[in-house]
Amino acid sequence: MKAGGSLEIKNEDGTPYFINGNQIAEIGQSMQVANDGVYCVSLDFLTKTASVKEVTSMCVLNCFTKKSMADLTYAGEGTWSGDWNVNLKMPWGDENRYRLMMTIGGEQVNWGYTFGADKEPDGSAEYYNMMRVEPASTWANTWRIPKNFDGKTVHVTAVLRGQYTHCYSEVSSVANIGTDADKIIKQEGRAVVCLVDEAVIYNMAGVKVAVVSEGDAVTLPDGIYVAESVTKVQKFIIKN
Repeated sequence: MKAGGSLEIKNEDGTPYFINGNQIAEIGQSMQVANDGVYCVSLDFLTKTASVKEVTSMCVLNCFTKKSMADLTYAGEGTWSGDWNVNLKMPWGDENRYRLMMTIGGEQVNWGYTFGADKEPDGSAEYYNMMRVEPASTWANTWRIPKNFDGKTVHVTAVLRGQYTHCYSEVSSVANIGTDADKIIKQEGRAVVCLVDEAVIYNMAGVKVAVVSEGDAVTLPDGIYVAESVTKVQKFIIKN
């Protein structure tokens, strides 16, 4: 949200609602925030209560030490991403359980596995879905990263828009795939230049972030992206 911008709330019929303090009201003015930032807006229409709190960080959490293993940065469209240098070594051996954690309004909020205490990846997209874990005991609702990622760097993307979920890919396996003749774009620092008539660029959450024509350049934040043309697909990484 931008400072001075207005937050409008409407139901499926288009009826407007307003946030007055911590209450949802049918009469009022659109809410504004004092500072640019990422905000968590919680609405409970049963109790007519609301909260608007700034989100200041997100990380991959070591559930035992309660410390970050990878800090994620906001990439827009409800998406957070960052690189995780995976090190599973603990005093008792390899430990591959993890959760995600946000700082919302100064409070640490855990996100975890939705179907039980913990489980190895089962190949389904649903495995990576997220829910708030409250209270968060040490090993409650944890995911497990496959142990063959130990010692490698993976790029983590968390999506808090629509279906809350996350994913990760080994960085070395997705950078600049294909020969120069196969490429849709070329990279120049943080910018990418289109090499075909038109290319559509998506982030790893499947959100369209740019449409560029031949010769045009666009600057992107750090992350993993997919460029598509009529006949080709190219994965690439922006990382300084």
